[in-house]
Amino acid sequence: MTIKAINCYKDKYQSVETECEDDCMQHRILKVILKHDDEKVTKLIQNIRNKALGTNFNSAGSDGRNRTEEEQNIKSLTGFIAENIIHLLLVKYNKKLNKDNLDNIKIELDNSSSSINQIDIRINKSWNISISEKDNLTESIEVRSSFPFKEIGTTVCKTFDVLGAYINDTKICENQKDYYLRLLFELEYKEENFITYEKNGSNKINYNKTTINTLYKDYFDENYLLKKDLVMYFVGGATKEMMNNKSIAYQGTMESDIFNTKEEGSFQKLKLKNSLDAVSLIKRILSVSTNEHLYNK
Repeated sequence: MTIKAINCYKDKYQSVETECEDDCMQHRILKVILKHDDEKVTKLIQNIRNKALGTNFNSAGSDGRNRTEEEQNIKSLTGFIAENIIHLLLVKYNKKLNKDNLDNIKIELDNSSSSINQIDIRINKSWNISISEKDNLTESIEVRSSFPFKEIGTTVCKTFDVLGAYINDTKICENQKDYYLRLLFELEYKEENFITYEKNGSNKINYNKTTINTLYKDYFDENYLLKKDLVMYFVGGATKEMMNNKSIAYQGTMESDIFNTKEEGSFQKLKLKNSLDAVSLIKRILSVSTNEHLYNK
């Protein structure tokens, strides 16, 4: 059996045919590297830093635990970096997918100064339903980011989930978004930066504190600007309908020795291996009718 890949977004509809065994089931992810010595990246990080430091956040994390100021600052910054990267990717690929109909989709990054009921990204779509009339729809995107210790292949294929709506003691409900996107940071962890705790006579790594320590020591300077290249992967995500589909999605606590220890947080979850990959999800988000309604064929 062969797989034929057709590019519908070039002037000539090019196609590539390859042998397909396991390869046709690949999960496609997008790798992004922010170069610390790139002027455009520095300006982007400066703008993100200013927004992060000017936003009022809930001091509690998703597990209901109060975060230190140090943790809140760095997690807010990296969270905004994730949102901005997804926004830039969507804008970039919208110019390719809808190059003849750019007015049909507007992509808006949240600019509020509060995290309450925040919508990370809005997709405003419009299309013709008659010669003189348009219809429209606004869809919402939630971007969830994490810092896995394991390599990216294991993370995507085995261990990590798409995270949907969650609740805890301080957040008793959350409105569902139309899409949940997953972005993973790939850090270089050094043993000298490990922070451990003792359990049953042995030392275990505190992954959250080690990540914060690594970000402060190796990746960001005192002004929250990059001093080392930052690698991340947009690995895919899910639609609201997928997150509500009990055959693939489930409720989970993510409880561990150091996270959600009292199981106060509950999360909608869906394994990344069962999610839409990055390419499929981008195409789904940026799909919109143009003049199809006029011809009714």
